[in-house]
Amino acid sequence: MGPGGALVNIGPRGAYLNTGLPGTGLYDRQRIGGGSAPARAAASSDLEIRVGIDDEGRISIKDSFGDAITRASALARIRRAASFKEEASRLTAEFQREREAKNVAFIDIHRRSPALVCEIAIQASLRDLMPEVCAPRPFPSISRSATNMISKGAS
Repeated sequence: MGPGGALVNIGPRGAYLNTGLPGTGLYDRQRIGGGSAPARAAASSDLEIRVGIDDEGRISIKDSFGDAITRASALARIRRAASFKEEASRLTAEFQREREAKNVAFIDIHRRSPALVCEIAIQASLRDLMPEVCAPRPFPSISRSATNMISKGAS
C-alpha cells in the first residue's frame, strides 16, 4: 500500500518502507516494524533471486530488485541449492546452443561467399595470358572450272 514512489510492505519479517524516485532506479528500503524472530529466520532462507547469463556466458545472481548479490555466504548458499544448479545448467545449455547456431550460420555464409581474389593474383593471371597473334591468311585459290561454274550459275 502507498502512493507512487512510496510503498509499505507488511509481512512475517516485519514492516518495510520502500521509497524511490520513479523512472530513475533510485530507491531506499527501511525496516519500520518488527516481526517475530523465528519468522524472520525462516523467511531469510527463502531469498528471491534471479539467475541470468550475460553475453559472455557468465552466470549472474541478482536479488528481486535486480542488484547483484555479492555477499559470499549468500552466494555460497545459493550455489548449493538444487534449483540454482538446474537453472544455471539450463541457461548454460541454451547459451551454448545459441552460440553454436550463430557459428554454424557464420560458417555457412563463409562457404557460400565467392572467393576473394587479390590484386597480386590478378596480375599473375594477366602475365600468363599470351596475346593472340593475328596473321592475314591468303584466300584459297579457286580453280578456273569452279569460277566458270559460279559465273554460269549467276546467269
